[in-house]
Amino acid sequence: MRLPPKRLVRSILIAAVAATCAATIGSAQYCTPTYSTGCTFGDGLALFQLNTINQTIPCSGSPAWYHDFTAVSTQLVAGTGYTLTVQAGYSSIYVSVWVDLNNDNDLSDSGELLGQIICSASSTNYSTTITIPTGTTPGNHRLRFATEWIAYPSGPCSSETYGNAGDFTIEVLGPSATGTTTAVTSSINPSVHHQSVTFTATVAPVSGSGTPTGTVEFQIDGSDFGSPVTLSGGVATLTTSALSVGTHPVGATYGGDSSFSGSSGSLSGGQVVNAYGQAASIAATGGTPQSAMVGTPFAATLQATVMDSLGNPVEGATVTFTPPISGASGTFAGGNPATAATDSNGVATAPTFTANNTSGTYQVQATVSGATSAALFDLTNTEPIPTLTGIGLLFMLAVLAGTGVLLLRRG
Repeated sequence: MRLPPKRLVRSILIAAVAATCAATIGSAQYCTPTYSTGCTFGDGLALFQLNTINQTIPCSGSPAWYHDFTAVSTQLVAGTGYTLTVQAGYSSIYVSVWVDLNNDNDLSDSGELLGQIICSASSTNYSTTITIPTGTTPGNHRLRFATEWIAYPSGPCSSETYGNAGDFTIEVLGPSATGTTTAVTSSINPSVHHQSVTFTATVAPVSGSGTPTGTVEFQIDGSDFGSPVTLSGGVATLTTSALSVGTHPVGATYGGDSSFSGSSGSLSGGQVVNAYGQAASIAATGGTPQSAMVGTPFAATLQATVMDSLGNPVEGATVTFTPPISGASGTFAGGNPATAATDSNGVATAPTFTANNTSGTYQVQATVSGATSAALFDLTNTEPIPTLTGIGLLFMLAVLAGTGVLLLRRG
């Protein structure tokens, strides 16, 4: 049975703050907090996100309630607010965050407590804003979070009951650091299973000139993919053929350098990986452009060709042909819309298409599952050519005779 924390008893039993040596920045040594129960019941943080840091936090190791993440760092520009998002593994978890602003090897100086969050429910994101004070010396600084159940921890090195703690490194940049954007593109999208795809991350300054340096970490399906890639001319690439069939979110995080702040971006819509032989594109390859008189069939049938991502024809794919529902349009034999299966050459041939009684130019669309865009057929319904019959013809003959154009020969 879980018991509530008894701070008075705990303070008597544990009179001194542990002075365990954790990881260091330079030669500095920092004490670490201690926990009597720790994260056994899920107490503490399970996720910590700040700028480019996106760290899951397990309840494992020795001790399970403290993690040295100082190898994980991000850049923060002094005077700029950054969103800190955390997620706890238990309800009513109180979170405090400190930064050693003056690098004096402790986190208890005035102003070094930079943020606090209450995680009322488990597995739910909660956020606050972290701002490094203007005037903080640029360079690496230690950031620590610590947690407790029902109440904030007593301090950055206190003895607690339920929760966990961890340290990160932040690189403080002066306010003059230039912001950046990170754009992610794919060499081919959709791709085919086992096909090699290259993702490109392009990092550029938000304003001014200069070329960002440093590294980019790619993420696929929400997790880091491979090692950080060094920028060359502001560009980093990652090539892989290991993606499974489906849609994969792809992102890239730039860590920043001494002149440029970090940023992140993602591939719009993610990377779509199709099974081999699955439709990836469709093109209009027959019956466009052409015209027909209103109310008559078009001379050439509409044909669409379907290919996979490797340019191979796809057999047996169902193509849907859809004309406009109003205005100049027409009707397929059998009704609208019409469907047709592709043959061994990847070609789908639509039924006979007959123009309606409205003249004008329009497009018929051909679509297939797996292709991101439609094939378009340009068609025109034309008015009939006028003809003269009966009285109209006699009138025209009389006019021609009266003007001398028509010569009648006497018998």
